[in-house]
Amino acid sequence: MSTHLPPRQLDLLEQAVIDAARNAAARPGPIPMADLKDAVASLDRQRAYIEEAKQFSQDLPSSEVITGARATGKTTAAAEWVKDGRRYLQPDGRMVNDRVLCTLDMHMAEEHMLNHGLTKTEVTSYRVLREQRGGPRGEGAKQYALDESNHVLAQLLNLRSLPALMIVLTP
Repeated sequence: MSTHLPPRQLDLLEQAVIDAARNAAARPGPIPMADLKDAVASLDRQRAYIEEAKQFSQDLPSSEVITGARATGKTTAAAEWVKDGRRYLQPDGRMVNDRVLCTLDMHMAEEHMLNHGLTKTEVTSYRVLREQRGGPRGEGAKQYALDESNHVLAQLLNLRSLPALMIVLTP
């Protein structure tokens, strides 16, 4: 079974357990029961998170392309797709969605929050995703909807005009 989680994330969990064991062994005297309970609870949360991410990542859907003229409901359809995503609990206690709407800029992201009822974790700009290298650290696999993709590509590629033709693979 493939986890689709970055190996680094699994390595960090393993290293955290090793570090906690070393720290406990280095202390003189018995380990306080409260410390053990906290460590076990933290490890259980991490394991639950990884198991949930494994289950989610087993069935990622194929890509789809929505085309149409202006004001025909493409962004509304994308926002509904995001809202239909699976929500899960992060190890730090935050609830996040497995789907994200990526926009041209944060102004558009804020408009989508207001007009479509999306949360801050469900919509962002491509610039933020690029700076975060795909999303906040520690979050599991995500599915992305890209709004105004022609404008995003034009900015990413420093084009003087919008692409005249876009080719998209849809498995």
